[in-house]
This record gives sequence, structure tokens and C-alpha cells, in this order.
Amino acid sequence: MKGGLRAWNGLEVAGPMDLGMELLDSEAGPEDVVILSYGMEKALEFFYKSVASRAELPRAKKILLDLGGIEERHMQKLFVLYESMVSTPLERQELDSKASIRILEGGYEVEEFMEKNQAMLQTVSDILSLAMMLEAQALDLYLRYSQVVEDSKSKEVFYSLAQEEKAHLSSLGKLLEELED
Repeated sequence: MKGGLRAWNGLEVAGPMDLGMELLDSEAGPEDVVILSYGMEKALEFFYKSVASRAELPRAKKILLDLGGIEERHMQKLFVLYESMVSTPLERQELDSKASIRILEGGYEVEEFMEKNQAMLQTVSDILSLAMMLEAQALDLYLRYSQVVEDSKSKEVFYSLAQEEKAHLSSLGKLLEELED
């Protein structure tokens, strides 16, 4: 990010276009969409907190816990939205149990992702870069979801989540730039 286009070293985004799409049932209604999103936010919170528990650098641990806190706030927003959508909503604890925590926002399985990216969890800069990758993947996935759901409320939910991920990406970029200055 620092240096803009002139600093680009030729790396390209890779991965299947349908990554994570299998999680969304084409018949999903707005409440299903919110529960799916809630589960992905929960998985990312779990990921950040798990990595934080193993972090040796105090600053890395703090950033990871802060990132986990952001995911918790997303979950709270989604829960409030969920409550407004259904006549007899589940309690938050019940929703926690119902929502899967095995898939991260980008569509990755938590354990597999942690295993494959262990090397990227050693420095604060690496952690921020990895978090930016996850937020970019989440932004992309939520935008792709918004294109395939037919219900207008579901589209709004995904588009709103995508905008929040975009804001997180910007914040993480600023943190990374501060670190490199």
C-alpha cells in the first residue's frame, strides 16, 4: 500500500472465484443471511483471539484482541438486525450455538487457514497484512453474496457488511503505514 502503484511488486490476488459461495443457499432468506454472516464474524473473532493467545509481542497481542473486538461488535450489530427481522428471535446464546464457527469471513476453514498461515503470524506487520487479506476477502465475499441473493433486505445486509469491511481495511492500512513510518 505504501508507495502506491510504483511500489507494486507484481503480486496478484489468487483463489477460486467461488470460494465461500457454497455457504449461501440460493433460497436463503434475510434471517439465514444474517445467521451465516454472524457465524463468519464469530469464526474470525475466534481466529484473532486464538492467535492473540499465542502472540509473544505485546503490541501484536493488543492488535489481535482489538481485531477480535471489532468482530464482536459486528456480531452484536447482526444480532440486533436478526432480532428486528423475526417475530420470535433466538436468544443471543442460542444464536451463538446455531451459528457455525468453522468458516472465516473470506470463506476459509479456520483450522486450515491457521495451519497454512502460521508463518504470517510472527510480526505485527505480518499480522496486519494477514488481517487486511481477511478483510479484503470478506469485502469481496459479501459483495458477491449481495449479487446472488434475490431478497432486497438480504442484499442490503450484505452490502452494509461489505462497506464495514471496506472501512476496516482502510483502518488496518493506516495502522500498517504508521508501523512502517
